[in-house]
Amino acid sequence: VKQPYNKTTKDLLTADNSGKVFEYLELEALKLTNNLDEDELAVLRFYLPNDSTLTRYSYTEAEQLGYAQKELILDLVSVDEMLQQEELTSRRKWRPSGRITVQEDAINRRVGVAGAEVKVRKWGLLVIRRARTNSNGDFRTSRTRTKRVKYAVHFNSSFRFRVMAGSIFVPAKHRGTRKYKRRPWNQHFSYGRSQFYALVHNAAYDYYTRVVPRYKLRRPRYCTISAKYNRDASSQHRPAVFVFASDIRVTRIRNGRYRGSDGVYATTVHELTHAGHRELDPGIFSIVARSCRRNMRMESWAEGV
Repeated sequence: VKQPYNKTTKDLLTADNSGKVFEYLELEALKLTNNLDEDELAVLRFYLPNDSTLTRYSYTEAEQLGYAQKELILDLVSVDEMLQQEELTSRRKWRPSGRITVQEDAINRRVGVAGAEVKVRKWGLLVIRRARTNSNGDFRTSRTRTKRVKYAVHFNSSFRFRVMAGSIFVPAKHRGTRKYKRRPWNQHFSYGRSQFYALVHNAAYDYYTRVVPRYKLRRPRYCTISAKYNRDASSQHRPAVFVFASDIRVTRIRNGRYRGSDGVYATTVHELTHAGHRELDPGIFSIVARSCRRNMRMESWAEGV
């Protein structure tokens, strides 16, 4: 596409000005998906496709002619002017924040996802800030000048446990697809994999931080919890001899039925209690000298908790 070639356009697209190149590519991606903000549309100017006159139009003018965002061609001069203006305003820092919640379907209640790790990304790639959610699911990072970010929540707790997405190789997480321009991220999980991972995470976090100290139980070592979304199988605590397996397996479905959020909680607590019991009495978990009496002691311990 031919455009007026001048010093501004040349400066914008040089390798020495890589920050603006990324900004331009980001604006182009937003344009192609019809996601430019109103304030950006008000400032930017566009060329019409196949217009040999190279006349610049405002978005309002182009829209009145029947063109959508994705059909228009960005005028690089107006892009540079906008980026220069935003560079001045971007000196004002802000704090990415938000709230992560999950639906407890057994009691029809929305609760916070507690102790989860939130990562904030620039350009959707580079992690620039991290934070942990509190008991209500709220998070707030340190300040940044990056104006447009993407968020993601990872279901793990530092030094305690990590929820895996049904495999020892894939951590359970939810990555937001939208970009937020100096705005918080309020994410609620009411169905699907992310709800299941969040329920397992909350159960494990509650066990480590409240149940263990309150009832003076032995704290399990750092556990990897394989959360099986589709597999219909029993949940289990796995002996340490299974080197290439997770420490705990928690399934969403048992005997063809969804456990419910209360069932997911109870099952996660049950298996974590096995892990803590093993720290207290490793001998009872021997795979060599197993007996009905030992099995009864193991299961009654976890059932009791």
